[in-house]
Amino acid sequence: MRLLMPLMILFCFTVGSAESAWNVRETAIIPREEYPRPDFQREDWLNLNGTWAFAFDPDQLGLEQKWFDLHSEALQQSILVPFAWQSALSGITESAQYSVAWYRQTFIIPETWANQRVVLHFGAVDYQAQVWINGQLAGEHEGGYTPFEFDITDQLITGENQVVVRVEDPADLSEIPHGKQSSNPPNPWDDVDFTTVSGIWQTVWLEARPAAYITQVHITPDVPNSRAMMAVTVESPLSENVDLQITVQSPDERSVSHSQQLVIDKTNTRQTFTITFDLSRPLLWEPETPNLYTVELKLTAAGQSPDVVHTYFGMRRIEVSGENILLNGHPIYLRSALVQGYWSDGLYTAPSDEALKADITLAKQMGFNGLRMHLKIEDPRWAYWADRLGMLLWNDVPCPVKFTTVARERLMHDLQAMIERDYNHPSIVIWSPYNESWGLEFRSDTDVQQYLSDLYQQIKAWDSTRLIVDNSGWRHVTTDIADSHKYTDNTYEWNDYLSQLETAPMDVTVLGHPFFAQGQRYSRQPLMVSEYGTGWGEERPVDFQWQTTEIRRHGGLIGYTYTELYDIEHELAGLARYDRTVKKITYDFATINTPDFIGLDYHGKPFVKSGQVIDVPIFISAYGQPALSTAVVDWRLESISGEPKTLLSGSYGTLTLTPYSVTNLVPLSFTMPDYRGAARLTVEVRASDGTLRASNSLNLRAT
Repeated sequence: MRLLMPLMILFCFTVGSAESAWNVRETAIIPREEYPRPDFQREDWLNLNGTWAFAFDPDQLGLEQKWFDLHSEALQQSILVPFAWQSALSGITESAQYSVAWYRQTFIIPETWANQRVVLHFGAVDYQAQVWINGQLAGEHEGGYTPFEFDITDQLITGENQVVVRVEDPADLSEIPHGKQSSNPPNPWDDVDFTTVSGIWQTVWLEARPAAYITQVHITPDVPNSRAMMAVTVESPLSENVDLQITVQSPDERSVSHSQQLVIDKTNTRQTFTITFDLSRPLLWEPETPNLYTVELKLTAAGQSPDVVHTYFGMRRIEVSGENILLNGHPIYLRSALVQGYWSDGLYTAPSDEALKADITLAKQMGFNGLRMHLKIEDPRWAYWADRLGMLLWNDVPCPVKFTTVARERLMHDLQAMIERDYNHPSIVIWSPYNESWGLEFRSDTDVQQYLSDLYQQIKAWDSTRLIVDNSGWRHVTTDIADSHKYTDNTYEWNDYLSQLETAPMDVTVLGHPFFAQGQRYSRQPLMVSEYGTGWGEERPVDFQWQTTEIRRHGGLIGYTYTELYDIEHELAGLARYDRTVKKITYDFATINTPDFIGLDYHGKPFVKSGQVIDVPIFISAYGQPALSTAVVDWRLESISGEPKTLLSGSYGTLTLTPYSVTNLVPLSFTMPDYRGAARLTVEVRASDGTLRASNSLNLRAT
C-alpha cells in the first residue's frame, strides 16, 4: 500500500534546502532521500525517487502507440525508483528478461522556483534513455553508469507536470560497458557474472538554477606549494560580465575568500576560469586524518538571483617514486580489498545511504586502508563517504566484451564521464580502464598495445593527479603500478609466485598470460598483488591470514587487494557474507591489516608437546606514521584454556628498523612448558614512546 502513495503529495515534504530534504520528512516514503551529489550541491532541489508508473514493452509498441503522451494510460504497473527492475526493492516480481520498459511520474514545480531554470537530473540509467516532459521529447542519453541532465524549463506547464522515460537495455552487451553483469550471449567470464541491472538505478531529481550558472568545479590540490587551483566552468548565455565569489573553509575553521568579475566571451558562453588559493598550514587528507576543506561558490549576473554551489576537497598528493607509492610525500602500503557494489535486495543500488557508509566502515574496522570498486562506476555518495571516513579508492571502469571501435568509444565515454564527475574526491587515487584483458579480447597485439599506451596518455591528460593501472592483473603496457593476480591454495606455489614477482617479475606467467605484453618491459614500477584468495564460503577467511602474511614478508611488494570484502550471489569469496555480516574466524582481521605489521611466519604444526622447542621466524614490515625506526618487541605465551595465565614471556629489547621496508628478526625460540591445553603466543611492537604499533598472535595446542 505504501508504494502506491501518490508521489505528488510527498513532494510537499522534499522541496527546499539540501539539509531539509534530509531531515523534515516524517511520513514521506522516499528511498535514497539524501542529496545525490554532495560534492556539487545546490540548495533548491526536488527528489523524484519513489513509486513511478511502469510497464514492460516486450513488443516495442510504446513509441508507435505514444506511451509518452500526456494522456496515455499505458503504464499500469508500479516500480520503486531508483532500483533496477531486476531487484527485489523495485517491487517488480516478473522473472522474464525484458529489454525495454517505460516509467512515468508527475510533479509540481514550487512557486519559489519562478524565474529560474529547471533542470532534470538522472544519476544513472542502464542503458539507453529517452525522456519526455508533458509529451515533448526533452532528450536522450546512452550509457549505463554516467549522469545526465536536461533543461526542461520550456516544456513545463502550470500545475501538474509529467515525466516519461523509455529505457532500453539490450540482452547482448558485448559492445556495451557492463562489467560483471550477465549478457546474452554469455560473457567469456560468465562463471563470475552476476544479475543484470536495467533501468533507473540512481536518484532522479529536479534542480533550480539561474540562467547564468556554474557547470563544473575541478579542484586540484598542490600539497608541496600549500595551495589549491580551482577550475570553475560557468555558462552565461545572457550576460557578458558575472561576479564570482569563492569562500574556502579549512577543517579547523579558518576561512579565505576571493571575488572577481568574469568577462564572458560572446562567442563562447561556456568558459573555464582558474583561481589559485594559497592555504597556509594546510591540513592534509590521509586515511587516518581525512581532513576536508569546504567550498562555497556564488555566481551572480545582473538581474538574476545568484547560483550557489557547495563542494569540498582534500589536500592530498599521490605519486610514484621509484618502487614506492607516496601519499603526501611518504611511502604507503596499500592494504585493500575488492568490492563490486552489489546488494542482495537492491543489486547495483544500495538500499540506503547508510549501507554505502557501512561498507566503508566495515573495511576500516577490518584494518583496510583501501577498496577497489571492481568494474562498476559507483554512486557518487560512495566516494563521499570514503572522503569523510578516510578510505583510499581504486576505481575501475566497466568493460565490454569486444575490442571494436564502438566498444572502445563507449568505454572512453564512460571513463571520461567518471573522471569528470569524481575529480574532486581525495579518496580516489587510482583509475583503471581494463582488467585481465577483458574487453581487449585477451589479446596484446600491436594494435592493442598502442591503444593502451594512448589511453594511458589520455587519462593523464584528463587527470594528472592520480595513478593509472592500464590492464590490471597481466599483459601490462604503460602503467604506474605493476599489479598481478594469482589464486592458489598451495603454500609452496604461493611463496614461489611472490618471490618471483618480487625478484624476477618478467618471469611471472598466470593462466598463460605474461606479466607484461610481448615486447614490453617492466621498468621498476611499484609491485603489488591486486587479486588473491583461496577457500570458499564460511572457510574463506581462514587462509587470508597466511596468504597476506607472506605478501608482507616480501619487502619488494608495496600492497595487496584481497578478493573480496563480501560475498555476492553465488561468489562466496568474501570475508563477510552478502548481508555484510562477518564470517567467523579465530583471529582479528585488523591485526593483519596494520600499517606496521609483525609477521609470525610459522609453518609448523599447531599441535606441540611439552618440552618441544618452538622456532617462529619473525619479521616487521614498517609502513606506519610516524616512521618507525626504533621499536621494542616483547612476547608472551599464555594459556587460554580455563583461567588465562602467562606461561612464558620475553623481549627482543630495543631494535633498529628500516622504515618502509621489511626487517627480519632472529627467530623467536622457546621451549614449550609443562602444560596441556590451548595456548597463544602474542608478539607486540611498540614505538620508543610506548605506543602499540603492531601485534600478532599464534594459536598452539599443547598435548
